[in-house]
Amino acid sequence: MTNTKFLMRGPSLLSIVIVLVLLQGCTSFTIPVRQDSIVFQKREDKIRLNVGLFLTKEVRNYVITGRHGGADYNFQVGEALEQNALASLKEIFQAVYVIPTQNDVIPDTDRIISIKFGPSSSFKHGAVDWASEHTATTELLCEVYNDKWNLLWDAVSLGTETRKVGAKRAVGGLLTTPIGATYLFNKKYGEIFNKSLVQALEKLNDEILTSGRDAILYGEDRQHLRQL
Repeated sequence: MTNTKFLMRGPSLLSIVIVLVLLQGCTSFTIPVRQDSIVFQKREDKIRLNVGLFLTKEVRNYVITGRHGGADYNFQVGEALEQNALASLKEIFQAVYVIPTQNDVIPDTDRIISIKFGPSSSFKHGAVDWASEHTATTELLCEVYNDKWNLLWDAVSLGTETRKVGAKRAVGGLLTTPIGATYLFNKKYGEIFNKSLVQALEKLNDEILTSGRDAILYGEDRQHLRQL
């Protein structure tokens, strides 16, 4: 009776090892990073400007690949950026909307924000999927332009998230099947990466509201005043 209860609570160590060995045979995984219902910090000191968010096709399709256990883990970070960036920037600007191309600037747009991924963006697996810590790093390169595409301000923002997947918390009984283990591990990896992206965007908001505020608000007028 005791052994039966133990098996019902979760997977055995042997089943975990077997599944992890089976996973080594896979050569590539596609990891969704986009998450639903992400809430960003509310801000009291919004900048009263209409802002267009411009992401190139390359950025929207951007994939960061991590290598682990003989397999490639392809994180779809670009797919997650647009939704998260819109939500975060709406907390600090009067209005935010997507500009599909550089030639499609919407009338009454005050500023254009372009965001790209920096070279420090990465995902580092721990030694053991369910027991080790995994680290996601998102580096964002932000540029703010006026409506004529003249650069007013730029910044780099870094977000890092480190955590364990945790066998009981993350996977439960599904770990006893290879498909279940793959799905649940990869789901947690995507959540870790999204958390680092959210952190980078929150830090970018902090930078915009502090060091970038005057340059973004006053643009060329501020640059002209400096020359007088």
